[in-house]
Amino acid sequence: MKIIIPNLSIPWLRYIAQCLECIKDQSISILVWDINNKSIIDMFDEVRPDIIFLHTSQLDPAFEVVCKDFNFKYVLITENQPPTNLTQSPNAIIDISNNDASNPNASHGLHVKPMVNIPDIHNAQYIDKIKSQILIDTTFATLNNDVMGLLYYLTSQYSVKIIGEQRIPLHHYLGKVDIIERANLFKSTQIVVDIGNHCDYWNAAYLQVPAISIHPTNSVIFYCKNLSFLKMHISTLLNKDLVRQKYISESYKEACNNTSFHFSSELFNVIGEFQIAQALLNTLENFI
Repeated sequence: MKIIIPNLSIPWLRYIAQCLECIKDQSISILVWDINNKSIIDMFDEVRPDIIFLHTSQLDPAFEVVCKDFNFKYVLITENQPPTNLTQSPNAIIDISNNDASNPNASHGLHVKPMVNIPDIHNAQYIDKIKSQILIDTTFATLNNDVMGLLYYLTSQYSVKIIGEQRIPLHHYLGKVDIIERANLFKSTQIVVDIGNHCDYWNAAYLQVPAISIHPTNSVIFYCKNLSFLKMHISTLLNKDLVRQKYISESYKEACNNTSFHFSSELFNVIGEFQIAQALLNTLENFI
């Protein structure tokens, strides 16, 4: 089976591709489509995919051509309501908008949510020379005055390392890091403070590193709605070992039920590829 994933800068597509690549099944072939250098018609002529992932921006006249000439399933990625009157209806819809509600018009729609992307981090190692008390990733954060004030406070009180795509004017900011470096930095800190409400708190929990979020998340994860709560939770996690260990254990269990493998398996169940869906869950057992 040939599964095509376009090289769009959408994290969830990369997560799905990584999970599929972890399946040890030679009958499943995962191919990345370079949309900037190869048209959809040329790609279909060469590969003849069984399943393809497409963004709504790619549903152009060329897409209508391949719908008429080829037999395939496709998963539509959208931030808005999907187009109507399509030549071929999608087999599943992934809503990547910030709207917490699932697409109300699609029984085959899935809404992305924060999750552990295990393939990114499962080989993380503790490295003493990069250790910190607190680690922060700016990539998915909204760096408003409140968040910057929080960062100024943390960097004045603790040993802090800051990474991420968004540069900030603090000498604690290390810059952009690759996947391996990021995983090792997570594993080598005492606390991850999630300022972006993306996946940082789940990744930390999976690595058995306590996490704090400044946004409401899962009921297990400590939520700091103001500076007083932040101070309290940091003090507790740094100074009360029994509480820290219990929190790590509970967070890890919760994280293991919120992974990219679960999401990918649910997706392939929706499109009727039940063997792949089960293979993804079987593969997950190797990591937890």
